Amino acid sequence: MQNFSNIHWPNSPHVRSIITQRHSGHSRPPFDSFNLSDQVGDTPQHVALNRKQLITHTGMKSPPLWLNQKTHSDQVVHTQHYHPTNPLDGL
Repeated sequence: MQNFSNIHWPNSPHVRSIITQRHSGHSRPPFDSFNLSDQVGDTPQHVALNRKQLITHTGMKSPPLWLNQKTHSDQVVHTQHYHPTNPLDGL
């Protein structure tokens, strides 16, 4: 089952967005099933498998920079200042 949607930005061909759903992953409750965050207490192996599945099925050439602690704000940083545990909403 496909558990993601590709969003195409016709005016920005180098920008890629993917919306994921919670289906067809490896995580167990309460994280079931397609959890991609390693900051919520899920089994690290399950998160790694889910991330690998996303990368493989979407054809990513390299792993993305994961936004694990979203703030639902205007917190955006340049990729050179990225750290996976920093709370932010965009790169």
